[in-house]
Amino acid sequence: MCGILGSVPATESHLFEAALSTLSHRGPDGKGILDLNGKVSLGHTRLAVIDVSPVASQPLRYQHLAIVLNGEIYNYPELKNELKTAGYTFTTQSDTEVVAAAYLKWGHSCLNRFNGMWALAVWDDQQQELFLSRDRFGKKPLFYTFTQGRFVFASEMKALVPFMPAVEVSNDFRSMAAHVLDYEATGKCLLKGITRFPAGHYAYYRQGKLKMERYWNTYDHLPEVPASYEAQAERFEMLFRDACSIRLRADVPLGTSLSGGLDSGAITSMVNHLSKNNKGLKSYEAFTAFMPGTSSDESPYAVSLCKQLDIPLNLVKIDAVKAAETVFEDFYYFEELYHTPPFPMTETYRAFREKGVKVSLDGHGADELFSGYRNFMFLAFVDSGFDIKTIKEISRTYNDTFSYDQAQHYDKRKPVEAYLKTRLWYFLKSNELLPAGISKEQRRDMIERMGHLNYGLYVLFHYTILPTLLRNYDRYAMRYGVEVRMPFMDHRLVSYCLALPWHSKIKGGFTKAIVRDALSAYVPDNIRLRKAKMGYQAPLNNWFGSAWREFLQDSVLAQDFKNCNLINPTQITKDLESLLKKPLIDYIPAEKLFADICPYFWEKGFLKKATLLHHTWTEQR
Repeated sequence: MCGILGSVPATESHLFEAALSTLSHRGPDGKGILDLNGKVSLGHTRLAVIDVSPVASQPLRYQHLAIVLNGEIYNYPELKNELKTAGYTFTTQSDTEVVAAAYLKWGHSCLNRFNGMWALAVWDDQQQELFLSRDRFGKKPLFYTFTQGRFVFASEMKALVPFMPAVEVSNDFRSMAAHVLDYEATGKCLLKGITRFPAGHYAYYRQGKLKMERYWNTYDHLPEVPASYEAQAERFEMLFRDACSIRLRADVPLGTSLSGGLDSGAITSMVNHLSKNNKGLKSYEAFTAFMPGTSSDESPYAVSLCKQLDIPLNLVKIDAVKAAETVFEDFYYFEELYHTPPFPMTETYRAFREKGVKVSLDGHGADELFSGYRNFMFLAFVDSGFDIKTIKEISRTYNDTFSYDQAQHYDKRKPVEAYLKTRLWYFLKSNELLPAGISKEQRRDMIERMGHLNYGLYVLFHYTILPTLLRNYDRYAMRYGVEVRMPFMDHRLVSYCLALPWHSKIKGGFTKAIVRDALSAYVPDNIRLRKAKMGYQAPLNNWFGSAWREFLQDSVLAQDFKNCNLINPTQITKDLESLLKKPLIDYIPAEKLFADICPYFWEKGFLKKATLLHHTWTEQR
């Protein structure tokens, strides 16, 4: 994991160094700059994980190529052996050199051979062209801009600010703020003039033109799955075990961000099993956000799991007061909008770094593959043929996923029925299942092949919730120089799981049934068979009624809040007053209020600082 920056043609050294310095948090272990005779500038801030020696520093030269890579290619040893057989030689033990050699041999088709996550750029000095690529699912960020006769790319928007003629908010800002789960998978950015490089694509930049192509669509890679449930589970276990195994390849200590739920618990349990035969594993421990007395605290489950597996556990206490004090700084690093503050997650990864643990194996992707979200139970109803008995069974299954605190928002006796009443009409009338990029005809064909539930999960995975979460966790972890690896997002596993029938995912009174059954030999039953699902997020309902009350009241009185034209200050003030009068604050209205006020936090934390830095850099030109 690292930060990358590049400019074609090259940029003045002082300006380029200033831009690269904004990415120092992504790569605290070193930085490098390469200027190839004014044709291109490449920059890299390094988080050393594989081959931590100086010889593996970037930008890296390989014959007539120069490369910068943010990410990891987990199957690099196998690719390296194949390339050696073909006559290629290597001077480092890094995956970056393997990527360069692979590109030299196979061109852009090398991308389909990679198992990993990446945003990369390769300059070909013979062809005088720049090659860019982003991994299949967009785990690693990449932005670009055309400005003042240059093409510039970077890992974060803030690194592009020095090159911009001005720092301006996008014309689509209000629409993006109203749909924070939808814009990440588009090319849209909160700053005018900057574009997101799409996941699963590559591009060539030559003679002032950018030509982009898509190289990956999961729908084109759906395999045939075994007919029997037992064989399906056996195949899943094999794929998941290998996905975890290759993600243990590192020359630094590893850990897990453990929530106490099934997804991270499955990874922790599998890694614990694999570590018994992995002599190269430096060390392995778990980190859990500790929020005692709140609706978001799952630490007792994490403690129980680690005791059973005999794994060291670090309980990271989340201080609500500190979360309020750092909210503006948090948004400088976060750069984006969301409906919950970054602090619990960033604080957890800060603890990783303080312990010298540079890599975290996290459980992202499982909810989107196995229907962990309640709103998509409707699609299972359709796939069942609206069989009344099956619908009742599915409803009971999801009814059990509500924790006690969550059930308070609905009818605590029958929360799923109340949930259905509040969500069904919204779900049916929304365009949630027809994102940009999928036509009505394509949707029809995909549903015919995949079924309604898997199609809905495909959309979640590629267009809405998951791309947003991947972006968020990249920012949360990279703020403190921690790499997040995600076994559930191994592309082999993703393709397989989206081809599984719906009734292998919702079965026997359980969601994620095949995960629970396939991993019964690894995951302790109190985690494996736990039904309640809790989101990993700030307990806003608790904070707003206590530690954040004064902070929020002071915020709406501030002059810069009243002058913020990205929000409706008057309405937010009224909503806050109404919310704080309640003796018991529910999570959903608290979350909505945070989402409404979030553009103000973003403006003060990110936009104003970026604008100030831009003025400073402009004066130095």
